[in-house]
Amino acid sequence: MARPVDPRARARIVEVATRLFAERGYAATTTRALAAEAGMNIATVHYHVGSKFELFTAVLEALYQEEAAILGERLAPLEDGPIDDIGVVIEVLVGAASAMIDLMASRPERPRLYLRRWLDPSDELRPFEVKISLDAHRQLRELLERAKEGGAVGRSFPVETFLRSFTWLIYGYFATGPIDWRDWFSDPLEPSHLEDLRRLVALYVRQSLAASWT
Repeated sequence: MARPVDPRARARIVEVATRLFAERGYAATTTRALAAEAGMNIATVHYHVGSKFELFTAVLEALYQEEAAILGERLAPLEDGPIDDIGVVIEVLVGAASAMIDLMASRPERPRLYLRRWLDPSDELRPFEVKISLDAHRQLRELLERAKEGGAVGRSFPVETFLRSFTWLIYGYFATGPIDWRDWFSDPLEPSHLEDLRRLVALYVRQSLAASWT
């Protein structure tokens, strides 16, 4: 009979691992360092989360499930089928973007981890990572395809390119913040900077969708 896992200990390990993976990368983060940072021994870490590979998949699942839930909440009020009102699409995407910005600001290690992984060479984690990230954001793709079907946006609207730019505009911002003309980097969590980001993303959404895509 398997021994029960302490959910609080597991949550603590996943929290610490998320931060260390974001700071050091997957390859440079050891279970020994994770255990020390979490205030546990290595055996306890392995007992609650398994191998480093299993721990990283648990980290990704927790992050992307949270994002999928946010997107799902925004999309839930929409009826099934084609969408013919561009205002509805814009409202959903702008609201989703604002919610994602709040999420990234509350856990800045999240976008740092994503960016590090996207720029790292392909490894044994890549197939799982690709699947879970695509599953989380497939909802937005389906929304835009339904908007094309209903005529809310033009037939040639580049859904995949739009979504890639939409994602990088939000996540990439948190790597450096706006340009500081003395030090290059600036604080991405400064409230006025975050408000500027919200306005820029909203403008990107509105102007991209409203353009003539014949």
